[in-house]
Amino acid sequence: MNENFTPAQQKLFQVLDKINSSPFREELMTEGHEALDEAVAENQRLQDSIHQASTAMRNARQCNQGETAGQ
Repeated sequence: MNENFTPAQQKLFQVLDKINSSPFREELMTEGHEALDEAVAENQRLQDSIHQASTAMRNARQCNQGETAGQ
């Protein structure tokens, strides 16, 4: 599996491969939904982290501009 994929993406691809080649589609559909839910949750965590980092950078820039203006 490609190391550029996240663990959630790798799991999703594994599940999709199982579904594609298995007669047990009902059980695997449930597993697929769980993998999708995990991928969505991981994506949300990443988006939250990006937002927090962006906010921290904006705050640092504003503080730096305030210090520069006060000199």
